[in-house]
Amino acid sequence: MTIELPNFYASYSLNFLNAIQNRLNNAKSSEEIYFDFSKVTNFEPFSMLIIGHAIRNCFKHYDCKFSNVDTSVNKPHCYGGAMSFFKYIDPSCLYGEEVGHQGGEAHIPIRLINIENIKNEYQHKTYFQEGIKEKAKELARILSPNQDELRQLLGYCITEIIRNAPEHGKTNNVWICAQKWAGKGPHKFDAQIAILDDGIGIFNSINKNEAHRNFITDNKATLKYVLKPGISEAFDPQGGKMLKDWDNSGYGLYMISQICKEIGGEFCIASLGNYLKIDKQGNETYGETNINGTAIELQLPTMLDDFNFKSLATKIKEKGEAEACQSFNAFKTASKASSDFLL
Repeated sequence: MTIELPNFYASYSLNFLNAIQNRLNNAKSSEEIYFDFSKVTNFEPFSMLIIGHAIRNCFKHYDCKFSNVDTSVNKPHCYGGAMSFFKYIDPSCLYGEEVGHQGGEAHIPIRLINIENIKNEYQHKTYFQEGIKEKAKELARILSPNQDELRQLLGYCITEIIRNAPEHGKTNNVWICAQKWAGKGPHKFDAQIAILDDGIGIFNSINKNEAHRNFITDNKATLKYVLKPGISEAFDPQGGKMLKDWDNSGYGLYMISQICKEIGGEFCIASLGNYLKIDKQGNETYGETNINGTAIELQLPTMLDDFNFKSLATKIKEKGEAEACQSFNAFKTASKASSDFLL
């Protein structure tokens, strides 16, 4: 069986995951499966993570091979190799760079962030999440070494997304890939950040809390529901104050999606069988996909005039807290961690 891959644009990739699964449903366990790259001329971080994740799973259960791959210099697949895409799928393959290699300026090749490793590395900290914040700061510096406000924004977003993985996804493995473009064409002055975990999925996390079950009738509804302020698996309808600085208050995804909206960026969240995409105009698009765990994409403009991240984030937080006060199943205030806008 041959599965012909499309160009790795985010708009194609989410739907293409269904096509991969549909083909595999008809595959025999002993069948060889070839992933054909002959028509692939473009790679984007989000697409590499989610398509690569799907193909990784195929390699675990079938006899899989790559076909028509050329990663030599200036060839179409050279960028994918440099971003560790091929070895993310199959560490033994001969194409491209190893996962986790340093990369260069303004891009983060695919790398694994392991929460247990962070706990060990930062065991001197009061909370292991402080280590996540330090890692996020390092990544933000790569993407924006000379723009302080943008670096604050990127660091905050990366921190909030990564710390959701162990707290809600119940997984210690988080994959990240990112690129800042500064050229002509569709990526003029944009940064794209992609983060994926292989956890239990948002629906399965939120559904554990009885306070939320009547509001999340299905996986699709859950994606919009968790973008409201104060919605967290940890919410206790009996009350109870936040006990620690890093307790989850349900403001992370709300803050990030609203920040994207305010600055003309795009936000996408995909989990289990559905995705929700919010474009630069704030329009929402839902669709079906096939992904284990949760994946998030941020598409952000990087040339922001008179931009003050702390001022914007504070305004969004206060708006969210006012909205949460009208709800009986949401935390009314953001935790200290989600309110710390300076890295």
